[in-house]
Amino acid sequence: ISVMKVLIVLCALACTAFGAIKKCGDEEFDNTDLMCCNGNITPRPDPNCVARVNNKCCATVGFDNSEYMCCDGVINARPDGYRANNKCCGQKAFDNLGNMCCRGVINARPGGDPALHQCCGKVAFSQADCRCRSEVLTCDAVVGGESASSATDEM
Repeated sequence: ISVMKVLIVLCALACTAFGAIKKCGDEEFDNTDLMCCNGNITPRPDPNCVARVNNKCCATVGFDNSEYMCCDGVINARPDGYRANNKCCGQKAFDNLGNMCCRGVINARPGGDPALHQCCGKVAFSQADCRCRSEVLTCDAVVGGESASSATDEM
């Protein structure tokens, strides 16, 4: 018996187990095309046996986790980029490689070393250039070859 045949048989057995009567709260349902999400019976996004691994719940509805993600109960399309960089900022999805979340606001990442990227209130900044104290951002700027200091209002 080849490894491939064993895998096909195991997958068929697993799919058979999915097509069973299950309970959702006090109600029974057929697990083939339906799923239980937090006590609510909802259609499977993709009842195909192989795709079921991506059937996830977002609050009380099912969604396909390969294409979408759940952020605080809201289904969002996954951002472009490497999946590990897909993050939530409140109810919105974003790519953490080029952006960062500061108190519910998605900001473009500042330049420089990502280890120095921080938030000052709702604004992203680099500690290489700026300081934040009591949510007031102060940044050093070079003006005509001389260092000058600028402060922003509270964020």
